[in-house]
Amino acid sequence: MKNIFLSILTLLFILTSCSSNENEEILVTPKLPISYEHIDSSGKPDIINYIYDANNFLKGAIAPDDDFKIEFIYNNEKIIAINQLSDAGVILTKEEYEYKGNNISRYTRNENNTLVIDDRYTYDTNNILISVEEKTSGIIKDYEYNSSDNSLKIFERDNPSNYSITVYDTKNYIFSGIENLHTIFISQGNKGLNNPLERKEYSNGNLNFSEVYTNEYDNDNFLIKTTRNQYYGAFTETYIDKWNYNK
Repeated sequence: MKNIFLSILTLLFILTSCSSNENEEILVTPKLPISYEHIDSSGKPDIINYIYDANNFLKGAIAPDDDFKIEFIYNNEKIIAINQLSDAGVILTKEEYEYKGNNISRYTRNENNTLVIDDRYTYDTNNILISVEEKTSGIIKDYEYNSSDNSLKIFERDNPSNYSITVYDTKNYIFSGIENLHTIFISQGNKGLNNPLERKEYSNGNLNFSEVYTNEYDNDNFLIKTTRNQYYGAFTETYIDKWNYNK
């Protein structure tokens, strides 16, 4: 469950409007997820509660039944690190982000003080992600967007027969109300901040994994429940994910 949560985050502001007094700012509370429930194929639920500060910055997440804690570190309103902590407060996993302007230029992940991911990002002139260089594997992946079906194709530059295709809906992503998380999801190729409907992975041109999402939304078109069916050849697993919001 820990890895699933991190992927949902990996995956995780202030909205103001002017009053009649132009020098006065009014804090507007956006729509925020406050809890997440994951149910695996055994039917056992795991629950995570999200923690915000007074300015609606996402500060952390806690799984009460699992002694599981995530903390978010900011610099000038940008997330620069996400730490997974043990119940004793020891950093088990550290994810760090570097920026060029407002775009994430580098992402690293250390597990038990060992570097396991070191990715470098390239964007076009419209700040759309177009490639990721994975330093630890030596693989460069290119990103190709298709507006006709809101899909994303990611393929290896040196072996384009290894690729994945994700189709998105046109609804609101869970964390789309949190502006300083947008750059993280854009760095994952989710430029429209939408929810996946289907994902397929191919190796040497052959399908080896697929995932289908059945989504439910609230009246604001935010995702509140998804049922994910994963297919590995003849093997199938089903997961259910649910979110509750502050409004």
